[in-house]
Amino acid sequence: MMNIFVIDTSIENGYVALVLNNTIIDKKHFPSKGQSKFILPYIEQILKENNLSLENIHLIGVCIGPGSFTGVRVGVMIAKSLAYGANIPIIGFNSFIPYPRTQHITVIPSKIDYGYISKDNELSFTPLSTLKNEKNPISTPSKEKISAYIPHSLINSVSYSIERIIDFLKSEFKNISNTNNTDIEVIYLQPL
Repeated sequence: MMNIFVIDTSIENGYVALVLNNTIIDKKHFPSKGQSKFILPYIEQILKENNLSLENIHLIGVCIGPGSFTGVRVGVMIAKSLAYGANIPIIGFNSFIPYPRTQHITVIPSKIDYGYISKDNELSFTPLSTLKNEKNPISTPSKEKISAYIPHSLINSVSYSIERIIDFLKSEFKNISNTNNTDIEVIYLQPL
């Protein structure tokens, strides 16, 4: 039995979610602008609606990027503060964990004509135009944003899955030796 709070502020519509015993009990989305004013009230609301307190939470999972520069930092700092204050273990996950692993390339487009790219276990922040000569299949949650750069036949649509995050967090939780580990770091990629 494991109770987990998941926070992802790396994406356009971030969220906080409560997972009780592998079941997503509650999930509240918020816009990327002004997200700091939503996160803590949503966490408080979720706990109250489920008759829980932070003492009932066994783990906090937070996205450490890459993604929205300010958003990731807001989410990480809130998660670190909650983890430290309530002595809850914290695990960071990168933005590619919610998507299926592929043998080729996964691209998460940013707000500008760049993309966060995972290729051969390396992460980069690259202009999408550099994909035009790519011959391998590309997986992305935003087919329409990259279709201007590469042929449709190479694009595989993938969906964001909080279940993949939960599986990752549970797997990593088994390896935690320090129960008050707040030393997670944000992933920041410089444009190439």
